[in-house]
Amino acid sequence: MATAALDEVNLRISLLTAIRQWRRAAISACLTLSLCASTGCSRETRVEERPRRVDVVLELDGVKASLTAISPDAKAAAILDSDGNLRAYDAAGTEKLWVKAQGAQMMAIANEGHRIITAGIERKTWWVKILNSHGSILWRQRLDGEVIGMAIAPDGRSAFVSTTGLRMYVFDLSTSPKWRRVHTDKNLESLEYNTIMDALIARTSDPSGFGLFDISGAQRWWIAQPSGMFTMEPCAQDGLILTTLAHLTPTPHFEIALYSAVGRRLLWQKVDGYEPRAAVSANGKLLAMSYRRKLAHKRASVMERRIALWTASGDRLWEEGGLFFKPVLIAVAEQPDGVIVAEDYSLLSALNKFGRLAWRGPALGSGLVRLEHDQNWELAWARFRNGEVELWRLNGRG
Repeated sequence: MATAALDEVNLRISLLTAIRQWRRAAISACLTLSLCASTGCSRETRVEERPRRVDVVLELDGVKASLTAISPDAKAAAILDSDGNLRAYDAAGTEKLWVKAQGAQMMAIANEGHRIITAGIERKTWWVKILNSHGSILWRQRLDGEVIGMAIAPDGRSAFVSTTGLRMYVFDLSTSPKWRRVHTDKNLESLEYNTIMDALIARTSDPSGFGLFDISGAQRWWIAQPSGMFTMEPCAQDGLILTTLAHLTPTPHFEIALYSAVGRRLLWQKVDGYEPRAAVSANGKLLAMSYRRKLAHKRASVMERRIALWTASGDRLWEEGGLFFKPVLIAVAEQPDGVIVAEDYSLLSALNKFGRLAWRGPALGSGLVRLEHDQNWELAWARFRNGEVELWRLNGRG
């Protein structure tokens, strides 16, 4: 009898517990339905998307990078390590080339790794070498002056090297290699071949500015820039040029501008802050920026990091930041929709097109300095503070 009574008590307890759990579930469901009815949400909007990450296709443990390059078509990547080894890989991370390139200080790679051009110095004299996809030297030559710029056409049929003394060397690689030396209107630095204009985008330091120059060396257009920390980057399949110009006086601020390939300014923004980073999506419609700014109250001050997404026409879509969320701009991609950042350089995450956190993680083994990438944001070398690199495939096109 005692056992039967105890079983009956346990049964009643179990039933009461089940009833309470059912009631709580029912109340929660009613509250959820009521909230959805009032806000217009649907069942689909409550389903969390599966997190998307960048794909690490190659890790080079212990390799310290001196130079890295990505081909314009995102099908090849090249790296020169601190020991003078030049390696080339396809987009899957398969090694295609390994040769010695001691003394190289500049490098560029054509589509599919069809051609690689390097420039370096030996016994106070600069040289240039052009390699095919097998590592064979197609052309080798000593140069006058100091090399300050280098570029190769995506199809690998022509290459360009600029030196001090208003000189540029033009190499024709379409059949048997040929070369000529041309006079330039200014000393051309940081050369970038523009496929739309069949010309070269270049920076100049004396006088300071940037512009478009024919392969004959003649200037098509040029825009002066005041003194300051200046960056220039072609983007959106060579249709746009992105520039940043940072000043520390009279108060820290920076300017971000977008120009067309014909030199027309399409956007200009001035922002108070330090350490600007900017990037444009592959279709040229979105501009992302990150920066630091100082927040002060009486005698106390603290530094805050912020990140923002704008349209290319100058409309701000969102801006986020804070004392604990420390975003540093890394990339702009569509999958996941939005902006990839490295929080305090060490935690990879992404914000979607509404400025909300799309995914977070993984933590990085070393601080991420920057990405060397193609203009479509498909393939990139991730360069870390400790000198090591990884080859990343970014999910989707920006």
